[in-house]
Amino acid sequence: IITIIFFLFGQSFFSKLQIFKGFLAADFSYIFSLLSFLMLFKHKRFLSCLFAVFATYFHFLIGGYTMFFSLLFILFYDYNPKLLFKYLLFYLILVSPLFLMILNNNFYVNQTDYIFSADYIYSFIRHPHHLLPFKDLNTFFNDWFLGIIFWILSFFLIIKHSHNFKNTPYWNIYILLSVINYFLVFAFVISFFDTSYKLSKFYLFRPSSLSLFFSSILLIRILFSY
Repeated sequence: IITIIFFLFGQSFFSKLQIFKGFLAADFSYIFSLLSFLMLFKHKRFLSCLFAVFATYFHFLIGGYTMFFSLLFILFYDYNPKLLFKYLLFYLILVSPLFLMILNNNFYVNQTDYIFSADYIYSFIRHPHHLLPFKDLNTFFNDWFLGIIFWILSFFLIIKHSHNFKNTPYWNIYILLSVINYFLVFAFVISFFDTSYKLSKFYLFRPSSLSLFFSSILLIRILFSY
């Protein structure tokens, strides 16, 4: 049932970004991302970080978001800044070669000779359906509006029944989903004000796929609790 719901919605609430598309680098990255979250739920923190590193080497943004959400999850459970810093340092050391390579190849390009910036071309012209919900009304209502409505309604329903998850393994999923969804709210705010597209190009709405995936699990749990 979870699989049916997940694929029925196109694997994401909005942004049309999918977890499973075939044998792309992103698909392998998501495998390690989900393994990272699984280890996180089992409180195997270092193993979770290690899987996040593997996810990052397959796809920088997916791995980065995985680690970011994991750190927020750890902060909620442990509330230990020293421990949080240790996991972050562990992750950064292992991904630093990849990070330096990406920085060198993508952020030291002189764009002064071009009419449009690379950020504008990539975000506004090529991928507004993935990146820019507020590009124009047509884009918003055709590509985003319905998914946003389902996203809000599903999270409201999950919050309303969140007491059913306490003292069960589903509580971990609920906390992680909350972290992801509040980040997506923040992403909408950033997208609205980011007229230069310097942040939008980082696929701020990619976690919508994870939001739908974990929402499906919790919604099925709610359905079968009656």
